[in-house]
Amino acid sequence: MRVDLRGRWLVVAAVAMALLSLSAQPVAAANVAIVSEHSTASEFNEGSLTNAEVERTGESAYVAPGVSDQSIAGRWSLDEGNGDGAQDRVQTNDVDIDDSDWVSGISGSALSVDGSQDLSTGYVPQSTERTLSFWVKVEDDQSGGLGVHDAGDARFYVDINNGNWRHANGDSTATTDEDAKTGVWQHITLVADGSTSTLFINGTEVDSFQYSESETNSDVFRLASRSYNGGPSQEINGTIDEVRVYESALSDGDVEDLYAEPSGKLRTTSEDSSYSNVHDVDRSVSGSVNLSLNNATAQVTWQGSTDGGDTWTTLNETNVSSPQELTSTWSEFEGDDVRVAVDMETTDSDHVARIHSDSVSAQTTDPIIDESSASPNETTSGDGELSISVSDPDFATSQGDEVTVDFHDASDDSVIGTDTLSANGSASTTWDGLTAGENEWYVTVEDSYGNSLQSSSFSFGTPEELEIRNETAPEELISGDATVTLRFYGDDTVVERTTTDGKIDMAGLPVDEELVVVANADGYYQRRIIIDSLFDQQRVFLLDENESAVLNEFSVADQTGQFPADSSRIYIEKAVSINDSAEWVVIAGDYVGASQFFPVYLQRDARYRLSVQNSDGDTRQLGSYLATSEGTRQLEVGRIEWRAPEGDQFRWEAFITEEDVIKLHYEDQQNETSNFEVTVHERGNESNVLFSDSENELGSYLHEEQLSESDADKQWVVKWSATRNGEEIGNTNQLGGVENLDLPIDSRWLSLGALVLIVLVAALFPSSEARTGAIVIVAIATGMTWLGWVDIPMSAIGIAGAIALLGKVSEFGGARA
Repeated sequence: MRVDLRGRWLVVAAVAMALLSLSAQPVAAANVAIVSEHSTASEFNEGSLTNAEVERTGESAYVAPGVSDQSIAGRWSLDEGNGDGAQDRVQTNDVDIDDSDWVSGISGSALSVDGSQDLSTGYVPQSTERTLSFWVKVEDDQSGGLGVHDAGDARFYVDINNGNWRHANGDSTATTDEDAKTGVWQHITLVADGSTSTLFINGTEVDSFQYSESETNSDVFRLASRSYNGGPSQEINGTIDEVRVYESALSDGDVEDLYAEPSGKLRTTSEDSSYSNVHDVDRSVSGSVNLSLNNATAQVTWQGSTDGGDTWTTLNETNVSSPQELTSTWSEFEGDDVRVAVDMETTDSDHVARIHSDSVSAQTTDPIIDESSASPNETTSGDGELSISVSDPDFATSQGDEVTVDFHDASDDSVIGTDTLSANGSASTTWDGLTAGENEWYVTVEDSYGNSLQSSSFSFGTPEELEIRNETAPEELISGDATVTLRFYGDDTVVERTTTDGKIDMAGLPVDEELVVVANADGYYQRRIIIDSLFDQQRVFLLDENESAVLNEFSVADQTGQFPADSSRIYIEKAVSINDSAEWVVIAGDYVGASQFFPVYLQRDARYRLSVQNSDGDTRQLGSYLATSEGTRQLEVGRIEWRAPEGDQFRWEAFITEEDVIKLHYEDQQNETSNFEVTVHERGNESNVLFSDSENELGSYLHEEQLSESDADKQWVVKWSATRNGEEIGNTNQLGGVENLDLPIDSRWLSLGALVLIVLVAALFPSSEARTGAIVIVAIATGMTWLGWVDIPMSAIGIAGAIALLGKVSEFGGARA
């Protein structure tokens, strides 16, 4: 039989290709990591404690069996640090002190004493078994002590005798060979069990003797001296801290613990103790408990629940009797609750049994980088705003996750910026300091469990050229020799570059920094232009010297205090059309500076748009400007005027300056004006039009018209109308001829007020004087029209005047009849 090997190889090849295609898909790798841990005091206290307590605070905390300090009668930790009282942490035997006596102690704060303080506590030690413990740093090794001594055999104290420590109980005293060291912290413990007095220094026994006791003490315990016959004696000169009195004889191990942990608690373990706590974890595989054990055993049980804790299944159970970090394992558990239970039993009074931490490990997965979402990538129009999508299956687990995304410059691996995600989404940052040309970047991601990976590199281009074009023929690049000086304000770099084809090579220069361009070319007027960055504008426009041009010098007159001339800058924009696309671009602009003027050549009778910006970046749009004549143009910012009623978001003003310049200014703060028209004509002669203009879709409008010497003596009427948000608005103003009353009030309010005044005056005349009132009203209306407060046609006023006079004449005729 003949076997067709070619067919089988085709099948194998097909299978291999399928496997390769599967492996090419982004698959999150699984890793085991600690996902939940209890190791602080607050975390331990969230669990369940039976005959056990949490000792210490923060990260140094642990769980220990037993209940604390059952026989303690008084504890003055002296950790207040300020105030006029030292609190007894056990009873109410507080002590009044001077606020200035607080100093740094062996643990927290301590009390500085100089032998003059009484510091009586009110506590009277009478128990047969008792312990005195305190920390002291003496400054005088010839005097000082703590405890009580009634007359006779009622003794219980420690003091200094000839430079050495002495202890006393009942009817006996003994001086040791141990020095009372000055300037050094020492831990002193005196233990009396009813027959033996034992003195410990720094946790170590240094002396003991037998005593008998036939009398009962009745004197109070003092913090800075030993009591004697109702008063202080052997006052301490130095610093004291953590003073305690127990109504029991502490064991050697207890004394060692007090020395090892100055602010710790002592425990008794008459009963077995237990601790349990719950971890909210998915996909768990193991648990660990860090134990310290000596003369003690522990049973560690791990359980899991799939129903929110109603029922529990045992995952692992282990018994241990030695110190270790016990790790228990199990098959991956799909439930989202895991509980640890630790049962401790002590086998000797001198023991150690502590739980330092418990944790759960689970299957975790690598984050996933969606490289297809990287932006910008393989483009020539990147703007430095980098972003990429990152997901992580662990986000959806009970334990959650957090992923840190670092963006890197591929040229030197430096970090551009960092973003953090706690849910699937897009990480982003801004790449500052970009240079013109090609840029490459990549990301590294790492989750809170240590899983990390790196993406491929992505690239994008930034503007590499600055074009110099003809303002009046914007489709054309300037030919011939041209030179530009570039000043970058970000790093104060000044660069000069030349071109013969209208294109300036910007390679290696910043593209995201503000710059001032000074451009010169044969046959063109020089231009100074502020550009926010090459991202915002890559073209400079020069005006051909063959064009009819006007030289204007712009200055800023600021009445707001927000746009000082020496630190503000003026922007001049023009609408240009390139490739059938029209847009407003900055064609000139610079800081006004110390000269107070910004000179620029503009195309005669061309329309521009003006704005001013202060050093904080606040911008005020000043509106449209028509370059009709040469001269200085003062740009007024914040002219004082009354505004229209609340909610009317536009304003209008028209006036003549002392230099005989008519200024017209319309501003729509909401940019809702679709059509605007204005006409200036001679009063009484509408055919003598001085100026007329119209514009569509605008936010502001500004025009200045210089009057000739003959026109300055004439009266002018300004009529404007606009369509704003579907509503027709407009007004009429009279300018010139008479001395303007420059009232600080909006013209619409002024017209309304004038009309109301006419009505009020008319109402003052009774019916018997109506004819006289008519003449007065016509006279008032004539005056208000002459002042420009109202716009009443003179023909109407003439007819009204004639009627009023005829009425008055008829009144006289009727009287003679």
